[in-house]
Amino acid sequence: MMRQYELVERVVKYDPDADEDLDLVAQLQAGKSMAEVATANSADPQKVIDALVADEKAEIAAAVTAGTETQAQADEELATLVQRI
Repeated sequence: MMRQYELVERVVKYDPDADEDLDLVAQLQAGKSMAEVATANSADPQKVIDALVADEKAEIAAAVTAGTETQAQADEELATLVQRI
């Protein structure tokens, strides 16, 4: 999950030196969605969602290729991917 936080920080162009108030992990733990954090930082929430979906799809594909996950398991995960993000 930490990799996903870093991905979102890149998409919303988070600069910890420029904006100490935006602590992504703290905001998410406080109940804000990633879309809310993106919007509050002038980023397109859809770009955040698209980046997270692409990242997760790549991770699932790598698991299938490595043999740690079956294609059926991957298909099950992919079916609900957008809703989970």
